[in-house]
Amino acid sequence: MRVKELINGALELALASFLEIDVLALQEQGVKQGDGISGFIQGNAIPFSERRRLPDLVTENVQRRVESRTWDPRWRNELALTREPEYFADATQIPAGTQGRFFYIGVHNRHRRKTAMNCCVYLEKAAALDPAAKILVKTVEFKWEGYMLPNAHIQPGTVRKFDAFWIQHDQPNQVKFNMFCDASYFYPQIEGPGRYELTYLVMADNFPPTRRSFMLTLNSLLNDTSLEPMPFIKSDTNK
Repeated sequence: MRVKELINGALELALASFLEIDVLALQEQGVKQGDGISGFIQGNAIPFSERRRLPDLVTENVQRRVESRTWDPRWRNELALTREPEYFADATQIPAGTQGRFFYIGVHNRHRRKTAMNCCVYLEKAAALDPAAKILVKTVEFKWEGYMLPNAHIQPGTVRKFDAFWIQHDQPNQVKFNMFCDASYFYPQIEGPGRYELTYLVMADNFPPTRRSFMLTLNSLLNDTSLEPMPFIKSDTNK
């Protein structure tokens, strides 16, 4: 049992180090100093003597770190897909010169100090809901807002948006996509008023993959077309 506990502790420590998760170390008084995993952690372990007070001790130290701003409960080692009402723009599609409305989705880097490197966006799946029908989706990188390469960096604590899709002003029933692709059959075919479920996937070199589904309500009047987030799908961060 002792060997198993040491192995499990070493694995947890290695995982925390890989994910850059800060450690709050506590050591019971009377336990041999530097024994086992504690001999490899430079974590300034906090001593305690009464096990019944351990939950309170953890709470107090977490609160102290939050108040000193060395910890923040909003910080996480993840990217999160977000959608706000103002995430759209009416602009000219280059080089075609057509007027369109561009619907954006934000990718929020929730880490406090790590830049998300080489982030790429994919439409993982799509489906019509009225009536239910799958839509063919191929693996193609999507375009970031105002950027001409498929892979982008996202600074800590910031949001970078990508083109979820766009709709030509004079063709409000047809959804178009900005993707890095030169084959027309790679583009998903979404046309006609109705509800559609779109699931986007974001992958980065140094963050777990994350995905989220959005509800597209396509209307004959462009101003009545909307894109809303659906309930969260757990990312690979929590697996």
